[in-house]
Amino acid sequence: MKREVFLTQFASTFGPIVGIPEEWEDPEETIVHEVGGHVNQFGWFGLFIPYVGPWIGILGMILFYGLLFPVGFNWFRYRLELHADKQRWKYMLQHGVSSDAILERAMSFAETISSWQYGKPIPKSWALWGFSRVARKVNK
Repeated sequence: MKREVFLTQFASTFGPIVGIPEEWEDPEETIVHEVGGHVNQFGWFGLFIPYVGPWIGILGMILFYGLLFPVGFNWFRYRLELHADKQRWKYMLQHGVSSDAILERAMSFAETISSWQYGKPIPKSWALWGFSRVARKVNK
């Protein structure tokens, strides 16, 4: 993936640092995904140690998100992204976004997650099934 594309089309998190492309007009939902999801996940791998956990968790996230199975089946990457986007859906629901819009977001992101942009970590049909199942639970 070219650097220019990555830096304009994707947000990124490394430990407690979140990068969001400047061009994005309304990044609030993305911030929830990145901070409520991925920064917390770095903290999990950092054993929940206050303040430094996300820094310590970098090694665990690199291992489980990228190195164990960089291309092909990577259940960990799929689950980490599902958890992060679930935080976004909860935020959307709290801010008056319709259940249909949340499900639409879930399906769109499931397609992205199951694509080569994310290293094809899981078959598309599995991603669509898993994301729709969790999005429906959030919407209840």
